[in-house]
Amino acid sequence: MAENLTYSEQGSNSEEKYGWGTAQVVCPEGWHLSLREEWQDLFETLENVYGDSSGWALKSTSGWDNDTTDGEVVSGNGGNILGFDIEPTGICRGGDCRYKGSMAGFWTMSKMDRDGYANYIRFETDPDWHSGEIYQDARLHVRCVSDKNTIFESLGKCTREKEGTIGEYDSTFYKCSDKFWVKASLDEALNYKFGTCDSTQEGKVYELNDSAAICRASSYGDTYSWDTATMEEALGECSDKNVKEIKKYNGQKYACHMLTSSWYSWEEAGANDLLPECKQSIEFKIDYFNDTAYICKEGFSSYTWQIATEEEEAKGKLGECTSAMQNKVEKTKAGDFACVDNSWKKMNQVEQELGLCSEDKKGSQKTTSNGTFMA
Repeated sequence: MAENLTYSEQGSNSEEKYGWGTAQVVCPEGWHLSLREEWQDLFETLENVYGDSSGWALKSTSGWDNDTTDGEVVSGNGGNILGFDIEPTGICRGGDCRYKGSMAGFWTMSKMDRDGYANYIRFETDPDWHSGEIYQDARLHVRCVSDKNTIFESLGKCTREKEGTIGEYDSTFYKCSDKFWVKASLDEALNYKFGTCDSTQEGKVYELNDSAAICRASSYGDTYSWDTATMEEALGECSDKNVKEIKKYNGQKYACHMLTSSWYSWEEAGANDLLPECKQSIEFKIDYFNDTAYICKEGFSSYTWQIATEEEEAKGKLGECTSAMQNKVEKTKAGDFACVDNSWKKMNQVEQELGLCSEDKKGSQKTTSNGTFMA
């Protein structure tokens, strides 16, 4: 993507510029015309460093007209940080080229609308970048991107021969439509993944991309279609036969719980459903669920996972605090702990900056960003 594609198109007197139609197919085998999303990813990466000056980072260091910002004349040249060396070659229609010195345009892989306009990326004398629509007969630059690690390496180019076919890439389903890969509808993705919804599939529930769908018959029973499954349809019965069973619905895990001797219900799965069984042999063990520390402890009638206090987490991860470990500092997910008087004590911000306050430091002063402190 770092250089303009150079290919003299018949009938053109402006090298390195192409009409929309040619631009969509001109990249060599193993490469594709850059997508708007690929430009966007590049700009977002640059914006993390250069803010609104991502365009400046890609433009050439000479050749650009000056720009006027808030009445002040500034250079329109860029920094060419990545070697893209985007020059202000203007925008052409046929042999008529304009805006040389102040503009450069690049086609993206995009469909043309009914009025003959398509998407392109534009650079001007200001330090930012721009995106818009331009008529198909405009002649713009082309930047090709390697197919490696993209949808095109996985599914290939969308050609006439592949029209209407469905493919999966990066957990998303796409359909080849008018030479472009577009996101497939949920029905199309379900038919591709699980087969057509018909009488043989009636009542079956499938989970796809964290959405539960059911094959449902029409009210007359003569047609079938995919529909959103209810929680009851997706999870099925919860009874004494499947207590503690875990199932997934719309991306969330649920467990079958016995609420009373005769009442069972699906509820969001928690620590006691998804962590290893809490029993006497692992009493006081620390484990984590949803970034929260839990401790295995004896409850009212059995051992259960309970949210651990900071001290319990420290003891469970660090072991006993003994006299031999006096003032020893250890780090945990919950913060820094110090062994003081045979128990783990969480250190506050000042202690983390200055160290523990002990007898040998009595009377001394230290200064931090939060002020001066005396031991």
